[in-house]
Parts: sequence; C-alpha cells; structure tokens
Amino acid sequence: MLNSPSRIVLILFAFIGIAGSLVAADQPLPKPLTDRQVRGLIAALDDPLTQIPALKWCVEIKANDARLLEPIRVLCKSEKLEIRCRAINSLQPFKEKAAPAIPELIAALRDTDVDVRNAAAEALGAIGADARAVAPELVAALQGTDTAVRWAAVRALVAIGKAARAVSPELVAALRDKDADVRRAAADALGAIGADARAAVPELVAALRDEDVRVRGAAAGALGAIGADARAAVPELVAALRDTDADVRRVAAGALGAIGKAARAVAPELVAALRDKDADVRRVAARALGAIGADARAAVPELVAALRDKDADVRRVAADALGAIGKAARAVAPELVAALRDKDADVRRVAADALGAIGADPRALVPELVTALRDEDDNARLIVYDIINNISYPIDYNESIIDNFDDIFMLNIKTRLAGRFAPTEKCRLMLLKIIRGNSFVLYSSISHIYEFIHRRIDQQPERLLDVYLIADEQDRPLIRWLGGRL
Repeated sequence: MLNSPSRIVLILFAFIGIAGSLVAADQPLPKPLTDRQVRGLIAALDDPLTQIPALKWCVEIKANDARLLEPIRVLCKSEKLEIRCRAINSLQPFKEKAAPAIPELIAALRDTDVDVRNAAAEALGAIGADARAVAPELVAALQGTDTAVRWAAVRALVAIGKAARAVSPELVAALRDKDADVRRAAADALGAIGADARAAVPELVAALRDEDVRVRGAAAGALGAIGADARAAVPELVAALRDTDADVRRVAAGALGAIGKAARAVAPELVAALRDKDADVRRVAARALGAIGADARAAVPELVAALRDKDADVRRVAADALGAIGKAARAVAPELVAALRDKDADVRRVAADALGAIGADPRALVPELVTALRDEDDNARLIVYDIINNISYPIDYNESIIDNFDDIFMLNIKTRLAGRFAPTEKCRLMLLKIIRGNSFVLYSSISHIYEFIHRRIDQQPERLLDVYLIADEQDRPLIRWLGGRL
C-alpha cells in the first residue's frame, strides 16, 4: 500500500543512497546498483507520487539493472505525457537488454507527442541490431515533419546496421532530405549496411557534392564501407581529395583505399595526397596506397619520402605501405633499414616487418640488422631476428652478437642466431659463452644448438670432441648430451 511504512523506508533508502553516492563521487553512480537501491527504485516506480523523480534518477545514474526493466515498460504506456517520455528515455542505458520493450517503443513511434517519438527512436538505436524488426516503423518515422524525429530514426537505422538493408531505398531517399543532419545520418546508415547498399552508390556520389561538409564526409565514408562495389565513385572520390575540408579529404582517401585494387588508376592522386598539409590525410593516403598493393609501385619514391615525415603515424603507415607493395619496393631496403633507427618504436617495428615483406637481400644489411637487435622494443627485435634467421646462407661471425646483451630475452635469440653463422671454431665456442651461467637459456635453446652442431659437423663428429676437450667442466655435460644425439 502507498502508506506502508516499509515501502516508504525502501524508497527513502534508495533515494538517500543514490543521492549520497552522486554527491560523494560527483559522477554517475558506479554499477551495479545495490539490492537495496534496486528495491527502492522499483517501489518508487510503482508509486504515483514518486514515479517522476524515480525515472529522473534512472536517467541520471544510467541505471540498467534488469530488474528495473518491467516497471519502466509499464510506465512507457502511461497516460501522463511526462512519465511516458521519461520512461522511454530511461530505456537507453539498457541498450540491447531493452529488447523486450520493443513493442512499447513501436507504439511510442506513433505517439502524438514529438518528444516521445524522438525518445523512442533513440532508444531503438541504443538497442541496435536486435531492433531490426522495427526498421519499417523507423522508415515510417522518416516521413514525419519533425527534424529531430527523422534524425533519431535514421540514427537508429545506423545502429541496426546491416540488418536494415531492406530499407536501403528509403535511406537513399533520405539523402535528399531538406535537413543536413538527416542527410548525414542517412549516409551513415547506408555505410553501416555496407556492400549490400551498393545500389545507393549514385546517390552517395551526388552527396559528395553536398553543400554541408558533414554530409560530404559521411557520403565518402559510406562509399568506402561499400568497398569494391563502389568503384564507379572513384572519379568523384578523387575530386574529394581536393575538398577544402581536411576531414573530407581524409575520408575520401580512406574510401579509395577501401575500394582497393579497383582504384589503382588513381594512385597518382593518392601520391599527391601524401603531401597534404594535414597529417591525417597523409596517413590515410599512405594506407590507401598500401591497400592498392603492387599496382602502387609508382608511389614508392613518395612513400620513401614519407618515412621522414614529422608525424610518426605517417612514417609508420608509409613503411607498412612499402611492405604491402612488396617486391616492387625491394630497392628501398636501405631506407627501411634507416627507419630501424626511428625514434618511434612502432615505426621501427613496422619497418622491420616491411623489410621482410619486400624480400630484401639482407647480405648488405646484416650490420644494421645486428644493431637493430639492441632495440628496446621486444616486438621489433623479434621481427629483426626472423629476418636474420631466414637468411639462407652462412653469415660471417659477428662479435657484437655476444657483446652488450645481458638480458635473458636476447641471450635466447642470440643462441638461435648462432645457427646462421659460418661454421668456425670461434662461433662454436661462442655458443658455450652464450649459455654459460644461464640455465634458462641453456634448456630453452638446446634444440637450436643441437641443430646447429648437427648441421655443421654431422660428417665430422671428431670436431665435437675438439670442442669438448677445450670446454670448461661445467659445459661438458651439455656437449656429451649433444654428442649422444649425433
């Protein structure tokens, strides 16, 4: 009953607890709510005297406890406008968990009040793909006269994503809406649908000339999301590379990259974009050239220049693009080796990876590669190790391999690299020097040492005896073990 003392206490505890948390932290209440707070909110949502403040609290603290969903659904059908609107707004934090309330939200899309319709569209957008069955209702909302409702309906279709492909024609029509926000949201929704929105390409191409910069950017993004099926848009996307707005230029370059090899004819225009004054445009242009691959070989000189860009992300993506171009970029191996000394660890790592991808002949690069093994970044060192380890001929023994390295990680790598050296007595003795006093390296590297010795002296087992005779006593058990395996 309304005047039940226990009920009043529950409501008070809920409000005092929530308010105290908000005041103390000066931010939304951490989730999940306590059982007492949930029980108090449920009681407050059921009491006509406290429904509005309870709904207000639910919105402010972004409450999404599943136990609150049913009482909120009931209030979505309230005859009182304010309660109805607040209840629908309070569903947004539930996101996909609010799917059971879809029937109430469909009804709300037909509400006589514009704020209720707008709130319903936004709540359906928060539900996302699970609201796919509501797409026709959202399309109907696009026919309304209120801009906010139309915009919210399209944003909901964006959230529904690929599942909204059945209403692509209506979204295409929305690209001609009188309101720029609706046009932009329609382009976003078509992009979320992806390749299944290929029929919208002509309208999206037209939207690249929209007077609103946000619409132009969204149209370019949608064409990129459609991918290779948007190849007819390539000329207009090239024109967009000269847009006055940097964001539009950046998204257009990304779209050309997403279209991929079908955009290879416009590689020169992407090369020009590598000189754009905006770093993000340069970065995305480099990525697009990498997506085109070997057909972008003419861009190699400009990508090499981009390895010296003042922006680290541009340098990193340029190195990656050279790797994606592959063997056609083999001649620039020295420039990629120079990038192994870049001050940015990500650039060094990607440059090392690109060296492997272009199939560079590493014979002249060994000194630089050995130096790169001192990199402070573990991933960069591992990539360089892989390059050296894949060399198919003996490498001249390099004393620096065993100098200035004192961490276990590098000792393990050095032991493996020993198998790449020419079979000299000095190199064999180096193996013992590497592992001495490092039991972790000893046991993790035994197989690599065995492989090395087996490959080098399998026809001359007496050479192992030579090593045994000059080895320290602490190393002889290992050598005896290896001898037994030959």
